[in-house]
Amino acid sequence: MPKYEITEETRLYLVGFRIDAEREELYDFYTLYIDGDQAIDVDGFPIIFFDVKHAEKALRLSNCGCGHLPLPSGDFADDDFAYMDIAQAVHDLMAEDKTDNSNIVSCLNIILDFLVFLPEERVHQEYKRLMRNAANHFTFRYEIKEYFEASGINRIELIQAMEWAVGATLLWARFVY
Repeated sequence: MPKYEITEETRLYLVGFRIDAEREELYDFYTLYIDGDQAIDVDGFPIIFFDVKHAEKALRLSNCGCGHLPLPSGDFADDDFAYMDIAQAVHDLMAEDKTDNSNIVSCLNIILDFLVFLPEERVHQEYKRLMRNAANHFTFRYEIKEYFEASGINRIELIQAMEWAVGATLLWARFVY
């Protein structure tokens, strides 16, 4: 279970996720992050909500010790908001040879962050290793085709790892409505 060190400098960040490329809404779900490092939780279960208006309720449900902190503004242009476009990352991994931004590594890292909530015996270690290795590559390089050629894995393997991790996280999460 994640442990938090709450200081006077601790901030909350709103994180929006897009996983469905066909939806018209920009974000499919949200969570709050503590210092941009870890999602809030209740008793080891990550908290997810589907409307930004439920951020306060999610924070109250959490037992992370951050209930006294001010909520992010909810303004998507502010620096306390992060957007994780997992649908775009999957598309790029499947269809592109190169990317021009850090979306893939950001999505991989946040997916890996969520795996800390799952009991170790539920974590698919090979998928975790695939995502960690890919995140290490995409931290410094944007060449997608080069990564798959050098690593010896195919695109579908990494995408399946990401899909498994997102699904496992959602099954383990607590939802706020």
